[in-house]
Amino acid sequence: MRIITQTLPLRANVHKNLLPAVRMLFGIAALGYVGWNLYQLSLSELVLWKDSLVVTPLSLFFFFIAISLTIVNWGIEAAKWKMITAPLQHISWLQATKGVLFGISLGMITPKRTGEFAGKIIILQPENRIKGLVLNSLTGMSQLFITLFMGSLALLYWMVFIEDSAFIRAATLPYNFNFFLSAGLLLALTILGLIYTASLAAPAIKKKRYSGRIISVLLSTLTLASRQTLSSILLLSAVRYGVFVTQFYLLAVILGLQVHLIDFVAITGIMYLIMTLIPLSAIWELGIRGSVALFVFGIYLPGEMGYEAAVVAASTGLWVINLALPAIVGGLWALRTENENLLN
Repeated sequence: MRIITQTLPLRANVHKNLLPAVRMLFGIAALGYVGWNLYQLSLSELVLWKDSLVVTPLSLFFFFIAISLTIVNWGIEAAKWKMITAPLQHISWLQATKGVLFGISLGMITPKRTGEFAGKIIILQPENRIKGLVLNSLTGMSQLFITLFMGSLALLYWMVFIEDSAFIRAATLPYNFNFFLSAGLLLALTILGLIYTASLAAPAIKKKRYSGRIISVLLSTLTLASRQTLSSILLLSAVRYGVFVTQFYLLAVILGLQVHLIDFVAITGIMYLIMTLIPLSAIWELGIRGSVALFVFGIYLPGEMGYEAAVVAASTGLWVINLALPAIVGGLWALRTENENLLN
């Protein structure tokens, strides 16, 4: 077998022919999924959007800001990717952006958008992709920590500052709500500890020899990210969280939803916390996103009429500008027919 693999350019052919074909297949699947979801937007829902939308110079300005923040949102993700891979390989902003956008496309058809990891590492040299996958887990955990932490703070705010918290009374949970708040904070702090563990233990890890090759590669790769880099990535993750909360708020205002800013931030934090904990594929995300938004806002606005259309439209609009449009761009990149690699 070794003689065959040495005499035939098998590995080169696999990389040259199979990888682009797989990339194109995933690109087609992602484009098909996005197109199917956009097609599923019923005429009745579009009518509700039209009824909710108040077109004024200010609303047009807010909409422009929300669209522009999409570039900021995924630009931050590209910056995080470029930063975390710097010890492995220098990648340009264009390469980082291609990897992020293709990752969005791939993430649309995988559970909890885990395909974003594989999409990003394709812009790395083949020998760096496994290590890149390990390092990218740190950026994913950083964003997860921010979501869990902010969601937990949102729950705490609701419990302390909102009188007769409707959310606690309406939530049909099998345990005391304080338990879930404590569990959320504990999980967030655990993730934070995991993020910094390898960096803090780097000197000891580098001195010790491990018998298992996988463990050795894993630990040595994690030590490539310095504490300064990890702190910067956490900060960027927090900024990115603020960006999409701002986008959601602007879209809600445009559509006539009237909620106090601080309360809106808390509601959004709880909504994203629930979304994060739902173990379902991104294939169902659009429907789940709207349902969760209606659930949380419905508890905050009990008995009020007319908010449903604005909530669903804002939630769907956020999905379109932050995920669907970037996924289309990433999918089209994957479908380029010339002999171009994402490395270029």
